[in-house]
Amino acid sequence: MPRIAVATQHPAVKRQMEKMGWIATDEQVQQEFNDKMKAEADKQAQEYKRDIDKAMQEYRHTMRSLGY
Repeated sequence: MPRIAVATQHPAVKRQMEKMGWIATDEQVQQEFNDKMKAEADKQAQEYKRDIDKAMQEYRHTMRSLGY
């Protein structure tokens, strides 16, 4: 059963399952989501930085080849 369905239809059961450690708490689920989003954003930032660095190298090479 999806987490949202348990939370809305059986909130006491959800709380008990969280206390027993059978399912993650809402805070844990939110933290996992935040961690995944941060990791993805960091990965994207590294890729963009690599692309910018490569473009700058190509620019410098072109400028040197033109005598600047």
